[in-house]
Amino acid sequence: MISENFEPGYSGYKIKMIIAIEKDNIFAYRNELIVPVMYNDISEAQIHVTKDIHRRLKDSMYFRSQKIGFDLVRYGNTATSNTYIAYRILPISSHITAENK
Repeated sequence: MISENFEPGYSGYKIKMIIAIEKDNIFAYRNELIVPVMYNDISEAQIHVTKDIHRRLKDSMYFRSQKIGFDLVRYGNTATSNTYIAYRILPISSHITAENK
């Protein structure tokens, strides 16, 4: 991992978490969060995602999701209000072009 203060032209990876609430089979709410850590390479980001998934499976009431595009689900109110989580690894580049100056 490296800090937010990287050199111009540096490329790395960040993790985006997508959290969606499904009520009565309709997605009523969706929010996207960026994990505030920059990773040197994609394998570091994948390790972070894997650890977070395993922690949630072990320590909370999340299960593997059967819905395409989501990794985890937590059922609530007799499965009428469910929370879904998806993880995405995003390439980040700080290239500054002459057009953007």
